[in-house]
Amino acid sequence: MLPFPNAYSFTKRMMEHLLVESNTKNVPISFIRPSIIGAADEEPCIGWTDTLGLLSGVGLLTGLGIFRDMTGNEKLIADIIPVDYVAKQVLV
Repeated sequence: MLPFPNAYSFTKRMMEHLLVESNTKNVPISFIRPSIIGAADEEPCIGWTDTLGLLSGVGLLTGLGIFRDMTGNEKLIADIIPVDYVAKQVLV
């Protein structure tokens, strides 16, 4: 499966390849591959999410002041994109 880190990314890429190869009528195709999708930036309202799993749960606990400290490297970037940004791109 090299150079794919896991089965998910491998099968995702395989499906993209199959769609491109079977596109005999040259219909425009666009693949949107967001990283981690987080809570909304603006729409439908700031901080909106439909789940409290993983990242959203951490955000909620932090916002409520329950979760106050997290071990990590401050020089690294959290690759998170708001759900409303992804939704707008899909509609475009």
